[in-house]
Amino acid sequence: MLKNKYVLDPWSIIEDKFDSTTVVDSESVFSLGNGKIGQRGNFEEDFSGNQSIGNYISGIYYKDKTKVGWWKKGYPDYFAKMVNCPNWNTIRIEINNKILDLNKCEVFSYRRELNMMEGWCERKVKFETPEKEKIKIVSKKFICLERENIGVIKYSITSLNKKIKIKILPSIDINIKNNDANWNQPFIETIGIETNDNYSKVNSKVINSDFQIATFFKTKYFINSNEVRTTYNKSNVKNLIGSSSEFDLNTNDELSLLKIGGYVNSNDTNFDEFENLIQKELKNSIDLGFENLLNENSKAWNKIWKDSDIVIDGDIMSQQGIRFNIFQLNQTFNGNDPKLNIGPKGFTGEKYGGVTYWDTEAYCIPFYLGTKKSIVAKNLLNQRYNQLPNAILNAEKIGLNHGAALYPMVTANGEECHNEWEITFEEIHRNAAIVQAIKKYLNFTDDFEFVNKKAIKILIAISRFWSQRVNYSNDLNKYVILGVTGPNEYENNVDNNWYTNYSAKWCLEYTIETLDKILKSEINTYNKVVIGTSLEKNEIKKWKKIIDNIYLPYSK
Repeated sequence: MLKNKYVLDPWSIIEDKFDSTTVVDSESVFSLGNGKIGQRGNFEEDFSGNQSIGNYISGIYYKDKTKVGWWKKGYPDYFAKMVNCPNWNTIRIEINNKILDLNKCEVFSYRRELNMMEGWCERKVKFETPEKEKIKIVSKKFICLERENIGVIKYSITSLNKKIKIKILPSIDINIKNNDANWNQPFIETIGIETNDNYSKVNSKVINSDFQIATFFKTKYFINSNEVRTTYNKSNVKNLIGSSSEFDLNTNDELSLLKIGGYVNSNDTNFDEFENLIQKELKNSIDLGFENLLNENSKAWNKIWKDSDIVIDGDIMSQQGIRFNIFQLNQTFNGNDPKLNIGPKGFTGEKYGGVTYWDTEAYCIPFYLGTKKSIVAKNLLNQRYNQLPNAILNAEKIGLNHGAALYPMVTANGEECHNEWEITFEEIHRNAAIVQAIKKYLNFTDDFEFVNKKAIKILIAISRFWSQRVNYSNDLNKYVILGVTGPNEYENNVDNNWYTNYSAKWCLEYTIETLDKILKSEINTYNKVVIGTSLEKNEIKKWKKIIDNIYLPYSK
């Protein structure tokens, strides 16, 4: 039986033991996001053990040059990968002139909680340093739903057994790289740095694109909940951008740092507007303070749970599990920005590049249809419509024509960027996932205008793909589809995968059915579709022939 690593709780993921060997795993589980920006559950202070720092912005990607053993026709030039951004969460702590590193301390009390109901993560640690100082740390953080560029940290430190001198350096760590770079190269370059007392900003550029990012933060200090003034000394630590302050702390006094930071990016803000937006966001957030920001965020999560919670009685493990999945779906994507999509691992890490797969249509759209306004699912389908020209180009790479479309296995902008030929051009059932999502959207919304003006063009292009991708077998007297990879991905280059063949048949049937409905209800629209797509009667005739004669293998 699988042993529970985390405490069973219906609304929280709780880690009650410190294990330096499992930090990387927990960083994924304790990740936070708001649909636009997100981060792994990294410690704020230095940690010399194994860790994987990660901060990401949805829609900001690097074109990582394809790396393969040998080149095949149709390989994409690059794999789009979500950029690991400068880390604004960093807080370097020195206690009596020694850098705090939990990996070198004796931890005697540890608890970390991801509260999914309210969207925050809190870590409470008591430990003894090699110099015998007994210290308590409490860190509580969240990514704001209502303030899409902002994250908040309250970091408190208390000496439990003696007076100590603390030097604290809240900073932006610019020594960050993507772990999954094909060529071990950096994805971003620093183009500007600014530090002014309790405010710091780093401007960065994605190396092979026009994307620009500003990473920023501002701080306040408190002792025993009372705000204190301090002096700021500009950091002389390489790659840590910020200003340090020093405090003498009596036993049981609590020093707290409020650090508000985040990112703005050129995907939705002009570069010359970065500074004004940052200052506006910081002023509003600093003025509200930690508790008000926390309350605001908790209310926003409350609204989400009212529409998306699933209650399972009598099984805490399943209850915790389903809420964790719902939580991740909501913090990965909220539908507020029509340009964004759903990264397969959300903000938990770099695997799969943080870009769009057919998982969006196959698995995610039904969830968002049931829990969000229908415009959210429509925006996802609109992306596929806008990317149709690239899908047609993708089909042309394998010799298809007349507007046949093969949607990409992996994409950030409509271009195929999966590096494995066997997946890129053999796992073709993904086309059916697009059609299935259109059908689900129409069934849920009755949005016939979208279908008549946009979706029907997708259906025709995909049907053209299937009609050209089949071959006729004289031995079987059937249409067959050769050389595919099925949805389980266990076997490559197989013939007549049942799921793929049936998907082709179903797509053709649904396209004909949709065309018939348009013909019967809006003859003028039908004629425009026929003219606009150069649809011929012989095409539909062939589609019907394939439907009636496609080979669907089965075991007797």
